[in-house]
Amino acid sequence: MNQHRLAYVAMGGALALISVASVGFAMSAAPDPVAAPEPAPIESGPPAPPSAIPIPADAVVQGASTAVTKTIKTADDSAPTSARPVRVCDQEAQGWVRSETVRVATKQSALTVQVAAWRAGAAAGAYSDLVEAAQDCGPVYPAENLDQFRTGSTTSDGLWSIGVQRFGDVLVVASASSLNSDPDAVLDKVMKSAKTELPARLSSVCIDPSSTSDKYLAARDPYSPDYNGYQRDVKTSIVSAPVLSKKEIRLVQAESPTATWRGPGGVSYPQWAPLVLPPPGTPISADTSTAPRGAAPVLVDPAKIVGPSSSQPSGALGDEPQLPDFEQKNSVATAPAVDTDGPGCGWSFTATVSPVVTEEEVNQQAQQEILSQLIKDTKKQGQALVETVAWPQERAEWLKAAKIQADWNAYYAAVSNARATTAQAKAAYDTSVAAWQAAAVTGVVPGPPPAPVPAP
Repeated sequence: MNQHRLAYVAMGGALALISVASVGFAMSAAPDPVAAPEPAPIESGPPAPPSAIPIPADAVVQGASTAVTKTIKTADDSAPTSARPVRVCDQEAQGWVRSETVRVATKQSALTVQVAAWRAGAAAGAYSDLVEAAQDCGPVYPAENLDQFRTGSTTSDGLWSIGVQRFGDVLVVASASSLNSDPDAVLDKVMKSAKTELPARLSSVCIDPSSTSDKYLAARDPYSPDYNGYQRDVKTSIVSAPVLSKKEIRLVQAESPTATWRGPGGVSYPQWAPLVLPPPGTPISADTSTAPRGAAPVLVDPAKIVGPSSSQPSGALGDEPQLPDFEQKNSVATAPAVDTDGPGCGWSFTATVSPVVTEEEVNQQAQQEILSQLIKDTKKQGQALVETVAWPQERAEWLKAAKIQADWNAYYAAVSNARATTAQAKAAYDTSVAAWQAAAVTGVVPGPPPAPVPAP
């Protein structure tokens, strides 16, 4: 275990003491002390501060649930209570430091609103837990690019609807139920009111009151199992001069693998000239040697086609070598950084003990990560440069093989075409001879068959 981890374990005890004191203070004002979480025993760490010491989160949470419900016309008034568990579908979100709950009723529905604060960066994980809990009750409808969702269902007890939204390290959980009306109408007003009330309360005490979660949020919480310290993306420019100019690239790519082999030309074959029948009614002799002929076909004898002078390729031609593409202009390293303010609403929001780190050591680790990533990226760049230098020769060799392949492809195509055209010429001649012989049976060229007589 390194020095950072030891420091964070010790700080975990300190935070636990603060949380215990906060819960004890909240329980003293709560009508239902059973709902408060049981404090865990502390084996080590500094003594807890007095429970009455306020924290910035108090100014946000206290009175927030009542303020959010002001837009609802209620049938009765209800005083807010503290230290109530934050639940969705009977599953509790753990780790809150302050919470406040108010329950009110309208003429047709009942409404519960909870506002709770978590330590620096921890509300995002609590929100994820509530999303998972909600899936056990019904379909979950999340908002896009926000930590916000709605769910609801119909049961034997009536209709109910739940809305949850995260504002920095504060969660607002609202639940509305009704026997004979749609509770969504009430919930819509509450969640709309929360979007106005909470950002205003957080504006002066929370570093990041947004409802979006960056990828490093959970990793910045030293009391989370996912802790990895504050990380940030650091860009380092990668400078490289082009190995080949655009003109040189065009010259290499200009030549295409076209065939240079040419087959022999065709010759006339009078013996395959088709017989031509005279007009209908003309006397005709059975001797085909007296028959007039049509144009003689021009054919290429497949046996007389000589292949290319090059050796026939024994294997398949590979793909054309492509010019390496190294477009990366920056090396981006994920490097540790000193977490001065803390994630989410920040360390001071709930008096969270920030990690004790040596800035010099963190900077050294950051430089190591940046250098390590730069080495990886420059190795890629170097490999791309080597491949770029070799590319013109590789393409030239491929081009030579591709031209040989193209010549042999042209040869086989010529042989196939010669065979096909010769077969067609012979078939046409045989057809004309059969037609002549059929006409010679009667001695007169027959006319066209009579047209059918239409039915009366």
